[in-house]
Amino acid sequence: YQYRATVTTAKVMVFDSSAPVFSSAFPADNAVGVPVTRKLSIRFDERVFLNDLSKIVLKNKTTGAVVNISCTQD
Repeated sequence: YQYRATVTTAKVMVFDSSAPVFSSAFPADNAVGVPVTRKLSIRFDERVFLNDLSKIVLKNKTTGAVVNISCTQD
């Protein structure tokens, strides 16, 4: 008889039930003298994975104007 051994590895998926929480940004809120070409850097309390459709929506508290920003991941 010939025996064939099959080895399988299990992948465990863990579902996170809480959304990432904003922890910091650069430049800081109300910063002055920041060039308009400066990249915005945002940090969260956990790793965030982006897809091709990922974007951030910024809303002006005073006017309600909305700006959609495409994201990249470092």
